[in-house]
Amino acid sequence: MPREDYDSDQDYRQAINDELELLEYYQEKNVFWVPKAARWSTLKGTAALPIDSVIWQNEQGEDVKLRSISWLVDNALDEIESEKFIDEHAKEKHDNPAEQKKHISVYGQESNPTTWKLAAMIPVVYPMA
Repeated sequence: MPREDYDSDQDYRQAINDELELLEYYQEKNVFWVPKAARWSTLKGTAALPIDSVIWQNEQGEDVKLRSISWLVDNALDEIESEKFIDEHAKEKHDNPAEQKKHISVYGQESNPTTWKLAAMIPVVYPMA
């Protein structure tokens, strides 16, 4: 997307951000799309909040509060692993969800350096008393 097509840097940045939220953009590049709750920027921003801060509302409209950093990371992994997410992703690619579930692997902190960084933030964000 050429910068010249936009009137300002702000419009250009917004256009990029909007495109990065489109599932089709990732499908076009054959890249696995990560739900917003599981993205590094979301985890990093939410991890800085005080425990018991309201971080979103669930499907029933109830407030969901931050319990701990480890809960936040577990929730992100659950979001990726969720059957609803897998089924929706499979439908978009016209795959069989049952078959796709056989081929999905989700790795934890031992395979992901950004999760290690998040875990290292815990003592800084929430120092031991």
